[in-house]
Amino acid sequence: MKLPSLYVVSAGILLSCWQCVATAQQVQQPQLPQLLSQALSEDYALAGSRQSEHALTAQGNAVQAMPDPRISVGMLNVPTDGFALNEQAMTQLKMGVSQMLPRGNSVALQRDALAAKAAEHPARRALRKAEVTRAITLA
Repeated sequence: MKLPSLYVVSAGILLSCWQCVATAQQVQQPQLPQLLSQALSEDYALAGSRQSEHALTAQGNAVQAMPDPRISVGMLNVPTDGFALNEQAMTQLKMGVSQMLPRGNSVALQRDALAAKAAEHPARRALRKAEVTRAITLA
């Protein structure tokens, strides 16, 4: 009678060991495509490049806006002994409006320069993706 129970116990131990090995085999190392996608999605240089491109594009749009006009109001030749405005005929009221205008093609040149800087970022991101891919593939 002891022999069958020994078989049952050894079979149970063998079965539990086989189950542990099967479970360990199921927990596999992450595959290369998974590693690459995770590394590219969490890369701060790529995110920073996207933000810089967006900022440069926004600056290029903002360059086209003209500065606000200025309004000025003033009084000239006011008598100082009584401050009566109708005491002498030389009191004057001065009103003015001024607007700063950009010189020549400076707005277009600034806009084109910012657009050129923004256009560099997709190529930089492609280079960074290639560097990350190479580093992970070789590691």
